[in-house]
Amino acid sequence: MNYSEVCEHRKSGPFIKYCLGGNIRAGFYLLIACIIFFSTFACANLNKNTGTPTTGSSTSQQPAGSSSQNNPEAGSNVNSNTQPATTPTPAQPTPAVTTPPPAPPAPVQQSTPPSQPAATLNVPPASQSSTGDMIKKEACLMGLTKDDLGGEGWVRISSGPASILYTNSVCHAQYSQGGSFSPTVQNTVAVYRTVQVAINAYDKEKPQYATVSNPAIGDECFLNDSVPINRELVFRKANVVVYLFLQQYQTGDIEHYASVIEQRITP
Repeated sequence: MNYSEVCEHRKSGPFIKYCLGGNIRAGFYLLIACIIFFSTFACANLNKNTGTPTTGSSTSQQPAGSSSQNNPEAGSNVNSNTQPATTPTPAQPTPAVTTPPPAPPAPVQQSTPPSQPAATLNVPPASQSSTGDMIKKEACLMGLTKDDLGGEGWVRISSGPASILYTNSVCHAQYSQGGSFSPTVQNTVAVYRTVQVAINAYDKEKPQYATVSNPAIGDECFLNDSVPINRELVFRKANVVVYLFLQQYQTGDIEHYASVIEQRITP
């Protein structure tokens, strides 16, 4: 090889390297540009299909539910008449049902029978004196006298009027025949103010534990002869009650004495 060829060879080697290196660099740049282009095109198609905007996500991302806050009309489709659906509707209180208290039970009507006097157990027959015939005669004009006793030796021992309430007049007399333990007759006649008071007084004299009989004297009468020598006879005629007591007097006729007094009881 001559000198000129050598020179040409030296000149062409760097040039070839320069040209070849420049081509490789340009191809590399072209390849990178193609990759970037295809990448951008693929991302654009992907975002188009998924609906994600191609702009930066840092400026376009919003928290969930923020679209309804920025645009109130977006949430008004749920409840367009009152308020957005995101605002909870307060629960309305249920009115309490008040039940009226039960009516109090009606009072039981109790019929109390009128109190009846004890004398209604001994209603006199129609033939006897009517309870409406009031006796106004003085009591001392109807009692026993010494002559009514019969026999000798009777002495009247006046003990004064008996203390009996609700009476118009009262007469009490005691007769004795002899000294100590001698026969004695006591007689009390009481003219009460009303027949009802006389009935109540008569009922109080009835013995509770002694056997009595009814001699049928006056409107009502009882005779207590449970003790042979001490007998008691009480009778009522209208508003007059007569009390007779025979003590130590076994042979005295107490029913005869009561009959004598009954005949003197007149208006």
